[in-house]
Amino acid sequence: MTPRQKDTLDFVINFQRQHGFSPTYQEIADGIGVKSIGRIATLVTALKDRGFIKTRPGGVRTIEVLKTTILD
Repeated sequence: MTPRQKDTLDFVINFQRQHGFSPTYQEIADGIGVKSIGRIATLVTALKDRGFIKTRPGGVRTIEVLKTTILD
């Protein structure tokens, strides 16, 4: 996992704990200091490919965390 992917996963986990629902891509971008929503989409896809999260198509706030660490 790259450091930026870890930042993204950590942000999603903390956001869900604080708010009870998933962040939008814009909220993730703002939270980790990235300007491009496309970059966030790439990071989310990488986390999905690695089995850390899943999303439901066609919705907002649909990120579900499957595991929180490499050891999970």
